[in-house]
Amino acid sequence: MPNKARALSLTLMAASSSPPPSSLSHSNINDVSNPSQALTETVAQSLLACPEELITEILSYGCAGPLDYTNAELLRSNVDRARAPFVASAVCQRWRAIALSSAVLWHYLTIPQITFDNEPSKIEQLTGYVNTVLERSRDGAVDVIIQFLAESLQTMELLEPVFLALEQSSHRWRRFSIVMYGKPTVTRILALFSQPTPNLRTLELARQFSAAGSTLGIDSNILETADTSHDTISFDRPFLPDTSALSAVTLVNVPQVVHRWPMEIKPRATFYTLQIVQSTLSTETWDLFARQCSNMAWLLLDTLSVAHSDPSPQLVFPNLEMLWICRAAQDLLSPHSGTLETPVLCKIVMDGGLLSPFADLAYRIRGHLRHIDLRRLDVFDQAEIDVLATLEHLQVMQLSGPMQVPAALLRLMRRTEPSHAENQKSQVLWPRLGWFELYSASFDGVEDTGDSETLLVQVARIRGREGPLDKHGVPRWVRMNYAFVGSCLVSDDQVEEMRSVGAEVEVG
Repeated sequence: MPNKARALSLTLMAASSSPPPSSLSHSNINDVSNPSQALTETVAQSLLACPEELITEILSYGCAGPLDYTNAELLRSNVDRARAPFVASAVCQRWRAIALSSAVLWHYLTIPQITFDNEPSKIEQLTGYVNTVLERSRDGAVDVIIQFLAESLQTMELLEPVFLALEQSSHRWRRFSIVMYGKPTVTRILALFSQPTPNLRTLELARQFSAAGSTLGIDSNILETADTSHDTISFDRPFLPDTSALSAVTLVNVPQVVHRWPMEIKPRATFYTLQIVQSTLSTETWDLFARQCSNMAWLLLDTLSVAHSDPSPQLVFPNLEMLWICRAAQDLLSPHSGTLETPVLCKIVMDGGLLSPFADLAYRIRGHLRHIDLRRLDVFDQAEIDVLATLEHLQVMQLSGPMQVPAALLRLMRRTEPSHAENQKSQVLWPRLGWFELYSASFDGVEDTGDSETLLVQVARIRGREGPLDKHGVPRWVRMNYAFVGSCLVSDDQVEEMRSVGAEVEVG
């Protein structure tokens, strides 16, 4: 519905740019020689009878825009979304009056890439834009998105009016997201958070250590060159004095925030997501956030190294649904494998780490763990397969990235065990598995690529024949997504053979 409403709002904007309805006649509306113009003019005429409340509702969908996230990217400023209310207010006098009286349309404030190369006149225009949005949004909630702010003392001085305006509106922030570069920038931005932020729900603070790009991705190599051991920033004022509404936090290469995180913050029942990406994480940091955000539902940790200390005896995450562990971050969690309580955890993503250190945890949660995503494993041996074999309720298994997948896994998937119960078919491992994905992975332990492809066909045939029935009594086929097997694409004949037994095969 929102997409349809947004499309309608754009149509109305286009239609409203046509000649005034008073200049139209019945004859040219029905002129079949130009049906496109007739349709536009008909829509324009109908605007006269459209109530202001309906136009406001339609424009609110049009100004909402799509999400700011693309794949694994942390942040991308959405210029079209920021321009939407200005476009609506420029259509006609009536729409301008409606737009200016609707504070909800002016909720999105974005600042594009700012570097020392920007001319002072452009920064002055930016100051005017920020003040306009804050004024027209009145006392409503605002989302502040700063795509990339580079280090330059001159630029920081020119932007001081913008920072002051943001500070004065901190009580209205609903989301604050920024990618920074340079110590002066980090110092000034973090100083903004000494003001009360009672409505702040989403906080995303990221520091880029190279000025080459304007966006930051979780999968980038920014941690490889990050060195914050001597980068100390002092603050005279408290940090985050009010986080009563905070429900999502992303911290990338900003250990200053981690070290200054207020200890008195109480866990919130509605806390949803926590992401920490840092070159070095300490177990003290992990214990702190684990307790302050104990009610989270989504957790991502990424680090190159871990500073060890005595871990807490037990951690409980009653609402954690997805756990995403990258690289050395597994060392933060592995000491808790035997005591970590996650009663609803249904998805685990291991990116560059190993699943086997969490064998105890995996066995305890096998009854509700449904989704395993293994990426770029350096080692994929029998220990990993043994852990996977205990997860009998798996519905999704994804293997991606440049890694060697043991052919023993495929052989295990095609194995069947006869059922001794009457009127029952033989059983397969992971009977509920409905999605098995291989992306850019090669097989180890087979004679050649053709042998591995034959195993894939056999897996499709066995699981297609022996898969569990759905509610209509039809076998549930395994959906397989193959990109590369070894260095060769799966042949067309083998794809057709797998499809012939009921498997849905996508070749990337």
